[in-house]
Amino acid sequence: LLSAVLAPHAPPRCELFAAPDLYARIVGSFERRNCAVQVASPVEEYFLLVDALPESDAKRAIVRTTQPVLDALGQSYWTPCEGTGLFPRQATLNHSCEPNVLLLKSSPEDEQDGRIVATLSRDVAAGEELCNAYIDVSLPLHLRKRELLEYGFVCHCAKCKRDALPAMLVPAQTETVAPPTTLTAAPAPTAAATAPTATEVGGAAGSSAGADVGTTGAERPRRRLK
Repeated sequence: LLSAVLAPHAPPRCELFAAPDLYARIVGSFERRNCAVQVASPVEEYFLLVDALPESDAKRAIVRTTQPVLDALGQSYWTPCEGTGLFPRQATLNHSCEPNVLLLKSSPEDEQDGRIVATLSRDVAAGEELCNAYIDVSLPLHLRKRELLEYGFVCHCAKCKRDALPAMLVPAQTETVAPPTTLTAAPAPTAAATAPTATEVGGAAGSSAGADVGTTGAERPRRRLK
């Protein structure tokens, strides 16, 4: 199916899907670099345009046709469409578990415009690489590593190095032996001795948690159901 759709648009003598490896690289590249987007409901846009028409016989004829559809949809008529987009600049951002870029929009209204907005989460120095997070960075280290393997790499950012450090510093268990006790003569033909004791030495591993960033704003004006 993809070959039938895309092959006619390929350059001459470009066997786009002749080699499985090439196809895998194309699909894999898209999977690693795509971004979820929303666009406003086209159904809602249509009803808003109808509402904006001047009162006339033509508008009343349209309303008679569309009103049953609006009644059947109820509040779901304004549900946005969700999809996947590939944006060249966003696709160049590498991953970090301590990202300095968030793909976050300032207003809920902007969530439905089909764009992505990259916002700095902290001050950055000149020449510093801009990175965003491919996964939920509040996950513990071993889960982050597992999810990032799906992207084909192991993260060595500062956060991963810090989270791995406590496990590397936990010392091995040691055993201490108490000094032997002196045996003394007693009426009973037995002697008491103190058994050795073992002391375990452990270290506490640190953990980190991420924070959800949210925005609030005015809701988009909705068409009043008639």
